[in-house]
Amino acid sequence: MPWAAPVIAATGVVMRDTLNGLRMRGRRLSSNGEDALRRILGRGLAGLGVCAAALTLATASTAAAGGSAVPVFERRNIDLPLVSGGQVASAENQATATATAAAASAPSPTAAVNSISYLTRRYQITPAEAERRLKLQVESVALAAQLAQQHPDDYAGMWLDQAGGGVLKVSMVRPELVPTRPGVVAVTAKWSLRQLESEARRLSAAEPGAEVYVDQPSNQVTVRRGNPGFELKCDPLHCGEAPIRGGIRIDVPRVNGTVGGCSVGYRVRSAVSGKEFLLTAGHCVLGSTHAHQDFTWHEYLGPRTPVTIEDPDIRLTENGPDPGHDYAIMPYQAGASGFWLGGGTVNRRSPLLPHMVNHHDLRITGYTPMAQVQVGWVVCASGSGYTPEPGESYVDSGAGRGYIPGTHCGEVKGKAAMIDVEICARKGDSGGPLFTEADGKALGILSGGDSRSGPCVAGDTERNRYASISTILERVNARTNGEYQFELVPQPTPQSPTPRRG
Repeated sequence: MPWAAPVIAATGVVMRDTLNGLRMRGRRLSSNGEDALRRILGRGLAGLGVCAAALTLATASTAAAGGSAVPVFERRNIDLPLVSGGQVASAENQATATATAAAASAPSPTAAVNSISYLTRRYQITPAEAERRLKLQVESVALAAQLAQQHPDDYAGMWLDQAGGGVLKVSMVRPELVPTRPGVVAVTAKWSLRQLESEARRLSAAEPGAEVYVDQPSNQVTVRRGNPGFELKCDPLHCGEAPIRGGIRIDVPRVNGTVGGCSVGYRVRSAVSGKEFLLTAGHCVLGSTHAHQDFTWHEYLGPRTPVTIEDPDIRLTENGPDPGHDYAIMPYQAGASGFWLGGGTVNRRSPLLPHMVNHHDLRITGYTPMAQVQVGWVVCASGSGYTPEPGESYVDSGAGRGYIPGTHCGEVKGKAAMIDVEICARKGDSGGPLFTEADGKALGILSGGDSRSGPCVAGDTERNRYASISTILERVNARTNGEYQFELVPQPTPQSPTPRRG
C-alpha cells in the first residue's frame, strides 16, 4: 500500500521591510529568494522569542577519567518550569551508515524559507549567506559521523557558531586531524567525546535524579540538579482536512469540565501491525485532571472533529518523572483514521481573524537521532497555542492574547536529557514538532520551557525544551518489549509553499 505522507503545517513570520532593508544596505536577493520572501510578506508580523533559560553556574566537582580529571560543572534550575528527560539515543552505527546518504538526498536549503528568514533577521546577513550556513549544517551530520568513526580517541564534538560568522567548529584533541573545508574551523580539546561521555554515564549512575550531559563547546560534563516544575505547553487552528499535520490543534476535555489545548507532533506506526498512531506530549493526557480515558478533538467548540483516543495500554503514555519521558502515542478514534488519512474535509467556519500567516506544508523525510543534534543548528518548531479574541469561539490554551501560532525558528543551545532551543513557544504548543527545515528531519516534540504569555518578542531570552524523537521511540519500544516496534511514518519529497489563511 502507498505510504501516507505526514506533514508539518508550518508558518513563517517575516518583517515587512525585509526587502527594502536589504536593498538599502546594498544587498540583493536572488530572484528565487525575492519571490519566496514576497510570498510571505504582508501576511503577518510576529517577533521571534529566542533565548536562554535561567540557570546558575556553580563550581563543581571533578572526577577521575583515564588518570586525569574531567571537568564537571553543576547547574541549578531557577524558576524553570520544565518536564521530561530521558536517555540519549545511541545510533552511532546507523548514523555512520546513513549520514552521507541523508545529506545527499536532502532538499536544497533554498526551500527553508522560515530558517532563512530567521538567520537574515537575527544576524543581519544576506539570504545567500543564510543558505550557505544551512548547507553547512546539513553536511555537518556526515562529517561528525566520519570523525567519530575514524578518530574516536580525538574527536570531541562540533557546533555551529552563528554569532561568530556561521562557522562549523570541530573540536579535536589533535586539531590537525580536522579536514580542511570551507567554513570549518578546528578547535583544540583536552578531552575526547568518548572520555566525556564515559564520565557523564558514571555521574548519571551515581545521581539518578540529576540531568548529566556533555557540553561540547566547553569540553565539559555538566550536572543539572533539582526537580524542575511542570509547565503545560501546548499551528493551524482550523485545519480540518487530510492529511493530518504536525502542529495542528488537538483539544482535550478534562474531568473537571474544562478543556485544554495541545498540538499534534508526528505520525508513527507499528511495524508489527501496520496500525497508525499520533504522537504528542504525555502531559497533555496524564495528570490530576485526566483521571479518565482521554479523547482529543480538532476545534472542540465546533465542528468538533474527532482525532485520537488514549490507548488502554498504559505503556504507550508517560509523563516523567525522568526528563524526556513525556509522550503519548494515541490511536485514532473510531472512524477518524479514515478521515484524517483518507482525504476527508470538514465545512469549517471562517475565523474572525486570519491565523497562521504564510502557511506552507513541509514534509518530514525521517528523524535525526539525539546524539547527532548539534549546538548552533537552526531549527524550527510548530504549535497551536492560542488565546481567542473577544467574541471568537475557540478553546483558550493559555497562550496569551496576541500570540500568533504557527512556525517559529531559532537555534539549538544545548543538549541534556532533552534538546534546549531558543524559540518562542506558548501554552498550547505542547507536543508540537521540532524539526530542521533545511533537510526535513524530525527532532522532537515540545515538553516544557520558560513561562511566557502573549506575542513573541524579538530579542527575548526564552528557552524551551523538546523531548527527542529517538529517545521516545527507544524508550517506548523498550517498555513494550518490541510488541509494537514503533517507527516514524516515512515521508515523500517536499511540497511547494502554498499561502493559506486560518
